[in-house]
Amino acid sequence: MTAFVKNVQNLLPLSGAVLVLMVFMGFASRFHGQEAVLSEATAQYPIPTFYGDTPELQLSARGLYAVDLNSGRVLISKNADQPLLPASTVKIATALVSLEHYGQDRVLTVGKVSTPGNTMGLRTGEQISVIALLYGLLVHSGNDAAEVLAANYPGGRGNFVAAMNALADRVGLTKTHFINPTGFDGYLEFSTPRDLVTLATYAVDNAPLFAEIVATPKVRVTSIDGGIKHDLVSTNKLVGKSLGVVGVKTGSTAQSGESLVTLVERDGTKIMIAILGSSDRFSDTETIINWIYDNYTWGNYSAP
Repeated sequence: MTAFVKNVQNLLPLSGAVLVLMVFMGFASRFHGQEAVLSEATAQYPIPTFYGDTPELQLSARGLYAVDLNSGRVLISKNADQPLLPASTVKIATALVSLEHYGQDRVLTVGKVSTPGNTMGLRTGEQISVIALLYGLLVHSGNDAAEVLAANYPGGRGNFVAAMNALADRVGLTKTHFINPTGFDGYLEFSTPRDLVTLATYAVDNAPLFAEIVATPKVRVTSIDGGIKHDLVSTNKLVGKSLGVVGVKTGSTAQSGESLVTLVERDGTKIMIAILGSSDRFSDTETIINWIYDNYTWGNYSAP
């Protein structure tokens, strides 16, 4: 990722439109089926086998990537490695850095609140636990929660963002770079569908609290003294409503379009899906889920 970012930084004097064009050039766009990715096979595992004869899907998303997590097989892909604006899906990394640094019961003090976009309604001077902020961050996509978590990090917001990029390197994200903890647009803020699947898979596999929070349809959290209440409703309309959907994270800005990273667990299968640049993330994701289960069957085979 570091070399890729340096190449982008060398283009900074160029106009935004030319920069975006040059960053995005050269990345293939295609739908395709099965190929091994992500994880090593276990001794016995269910392998998805394509048996359908469905025409190419009509989707609004500019990029998508879906993987069967048990086998590591790619189920469908389009522009999987094209850097795109990730919007609030970056809060997956914000949450992971916070979970690594803070204890969930740690109490933080809210500073000046002036964060635009979606917020959980934090108030200046409010004292609130890290776990409450994580619910605000991941369930309600609160930008104010992201900024409080970043501001209280040793060295402040800049060091927090640096830790997000260090995490990206450590997890193996090759075309991802963060410039803020919220996902606000910027031409050095980018990720890919493949990288977001990798990041989200790492999160649910290594952070049980993360997996628990992103599966929550709604919750109330309070300040430490109980005087301030925050009623949080998930921004993911599929959680608790679409069969097997158990999180993970939404995103949306005027420039990026809509994004969604989704974990589906159904009948013993586990599928992670990431879409970017959609005009209807929920419809696109449900179309992908239905297409996968209509066109693949799973059978147990011994690893060679």
